[in-house]
Amino acid sequence: GQLIWVFDPASKRGLALDRVVGEEWTWPASVSLLAASGGTAVFGANASDPGKTTGEYLITGTDFRQRARYRADAGFAGDVLMQPDGSRFIGRTNPPNEQATIALVESATGRELARFVPPTAAGWVSNAQSPAVVDQSGLLTMVVGYHVVSQNYDPEAPGPRRYVLSFDGSGWDNPTPEPALLTWYPPGAKNQVVEVYDRVVGGGEGGGERWPSLAVQAGDGTELYRLRSASVRYGDLIPERRWLADGSAFFVMVERLDGSGPGWQSIEYALVTTGDGALRRLETPAANGANWFHSPMYRSPIPSPRDPALVAFGRYEVLDLRTGAWTRANFANNEGPAHLDPWAAGEGEIVFAAPHGGHGGLGVPALIRPKVSPRGSSDMTLRVAAEGDCLNLRAEPGLAGRVLACLATGTRLAIADRPAEGPEGLQPPSLERNGEGAWVFVAAPGALTGWASNRFLDWAD
Repeated sequence: GQLIWVFDPASKRGLALDRVVGEEWTWPASVSLLAASGGTAVFGANASDPGKTTGEYLITGTDFRQRARYRADAGFAGDVLMQPDGSRFIGRTNPPNEQATIALVESATGRELARFVPPTAAGWVSNAQSPAVVDQSGLLTMVVGYHVVSQNYDPEAPGPRRYVLSFDGSGWDNPTPEPALLTWYPPGAKNQVVEVYDRVVGGGEGGGERWPSLAVQAGDGTELYRLRSASVRYGDLIPERRWLADGSAFFVMVERLDGSGPGWQSIEYALVTTGDGALRRLETPAANGANWFHSPMYRSPIPSPRDPALVAFGRYEVLDLRTGAWTRANFANNEGPAHLDPWAAGEGEIVFAAPHGGHGGLGVPALIRPKVSPRGSSDMTLRVAAEGDCLNLRAEPGLAGRVLACLATGTRLAIADRPAEGPEGLQPPSLERNGEGAWVFVAAPGALTGWASNRFLDWAD
């Protein structure tokens, strides 16, 4: 939190401010400040195109006097992650039409300590670990996620993958279905949550029908349990941190089942205890606006990497889990916060930048009541949970839809495919969210098909 830096597009210069001593520095557009931590700063040397950078990193102290440089393979540099003490950093080069390279570099000398080459050129680097972990040998290790994303949403194409490299120099290839949230539990035990989709119809940004489950795994990949109808894929994914700092629990997005509000906002957040999957729903105060960033999808939890009791919500608010107290920034804005880690300023502070206009984002997935299931469970059979009453099966998704039948509690249902539509014969989603909630197209006994409210559905097994 000592340094703040920005790029001014008007003057085409970078600016850094030392909050402790009050000094300021500027630099031309020929270099870009990529990261700073622990008394070390790393710049990328730009090529003739100011939007691109060469494969050269300039390493300085926080006085911005150069002390080393690292020249990678020819290509474009970017996406630098630093070890908290500043002694090492991980950088990426992405040569045109060649494989990307992730390198571990010693800050004092610019010496390359390790290299990892994912089997594709497309992707980006992100910090998938918080906080860094000191294992039993005293070695500081941080997991870094390298995403490889298919841009054409081709259902026949290989799915996106994630690869990891640690600051101790050991690199390994660990492909998992996207999205996968890799993490390490302190002290020194590696666990992960992998979000998988039990059913997918359609695709594209914000579209389609996705039924998520979370596979909670031990360090050796053994699945401990599976949490159905829960997702870690929310907000803008910056950062991807979902675990409390002590590793005791992680945050998930779940369906809100009180029946209030439109279907596209009927979500809330819960803490899941790591060991047994016990779920605790969080009550959030009413939003102080109706803009895109006030919606539950983006007013979402990002836990502190240092204090397991502090959680930022939507970058403007903080929840103290110890006391239940909420603190909200006294700031009025109609365009929303920019994509910054709210905990980037250091311990005891949150940071946000504004304004930032809204744009396309993640769609709300298909959710019903969450349930801890046996390992590997992906059975899509549903059950009516109408609390002693029966559940209306309707011809259309909404309260005005004609009632076809009233299904008794306990009736088993299947998610039904809807008939193809349009000249291309595309299959429409079997879950629809509208102003009256979320509705699932199901097949019931007696060859009946119709729409049922997700509020009264549960997993059968």
